Amino acid sequence: MKDHFWSGRPCPDWYRQAGLGIFIHWGIFSVPAFAPRGRAIHDLLREDYDELNKHLRKARRDVADDETDLQAVGLAAPTGAGKTVILAAVLEGLLKGTDATPADADAIVIWLSDQPELNEQSRRRILDASTLTPSQLVMIDNSFTDSTLTPGRIYFLNIQTLSKTADLTHHSEARSTTIWQTLDDTIRMAP
Repeated sequence: MKDHFWSGRPCPDWYRQAGLGIFIHWGIFSVPAFAPRGRAIHDLLREDYDELNKHLRKARRDVADDETDLQAVGLAAPTGAGKTVILAAVLEGLLKGTDATPADADAIVIWLSDQPELNEQSRRRILDASTLTPSQLVMIDNSFTDSTLTPGRIYFLNIQTLSKTADLTHHSEARSTTIWQTLDDTIRMAP
């Protein structure tokens, strides 16, 4: 079995200190999706959207009450079940606000997957399913050189770009910080 890039590495401070994050993982274990008969897909998506938002609001309250109370909220479903559409609505609500929740002007989202193609596919689906703009949906690839992440954006990252040998994990003429330093500096600048 091949060792993963994180084997033997200490947990980064930015991960332990993060108050709220969204982690998305797609893989070969995904199976074809189905919807129960007799119910409109819109109704099913609405229920999932409402349930996910309920958990996100609770996580945000818990972190606001106690910064050391780290939170994780997950959404898992088979391929084709509508996760990206649900998350497009949730993320649009996070960045632009909803009737029930104000926009979070400081929110930064990292969409992590195991394949760059899935990130591009997800980015396109979010653009199609929301009012978010292309400038709010940023692909992090080897050309990425920002020293911090910008609030109000969703960043798409894949695990291959985080390996020890990947360009993003090293300094270069064009890159004065590694992706790990970028994440750490972003967390340090958070209000």
